[in-house]
Amino acid sequence: MTQGGYGQGDSVNFIEEILNKQGAQGNEFTEALVVDGNKVDLASETVDQWLKEIKK
Repeated sequence: MTQGGYGQGDSVNFIEEILNKQGAQGNEFTEALVVDGNKVDLASETVDQWLKEIKK
């Protein structure tokens, strides 16, 4: 997810709540990847590292 300087806030919890209300049960959520909105075009290396971490 992108952020504009304030971090992820409650976004992940909000998404999890929505999914649970829609019947999604037993899901495992990984740590969210948060990228500065104005640096998305520079985030490839960060995304690659995050993917390696969550695949462990």
